[in-house]
Amino acid sequence: MNTIAVKYVGAKLFSIDNVAKSGKTWAGNGDVQHVTPAQAKILTSYKDQWALDDATDVDAMNGPNMIETKDADGATVLTDAADLTGAPEKMNAQELIAYAKAKYNKTLKPRSRKLLLDEVMALAGVVDPVN
Repeated sequence: MNTIAVKYVGAKLFSIDNVAKSGKTWAGNGDVQHVTPAQAKILTSYKDQWALDDATDVDAMNGPNMIETKDADGATVLTDAADLTGAPEKMNAQELIAYAKAKYNKTLKPRSRKLLLDEVMALAGVVDPVN
């Protein structure tokens, strides 16, 4: 999956991404971290905190957001993030894997749809994780 370099432009000694759920922390003004295009779009909407490190990345940030995952055979699968707007309960196994990666930055292993749905619901805090 392509990432976009986002620079912290705020005044704090460090900044933690608490809006796009990237899990990234910036070590003060000028520090750069790489995030997904969707996360970059959210972060850079806070213009007093974050900016694109390379202004030419604006097209990549605003273009289609393709999520790269692997299927059960190890083959690469690209899923358009725009296709992941419905309820997880209605998604197929590959869409659940892409959804977890896009929304929670978690890579799920291919397995049965039910187990994947349980994992996604656990990530969302809807149910307890299945052991």
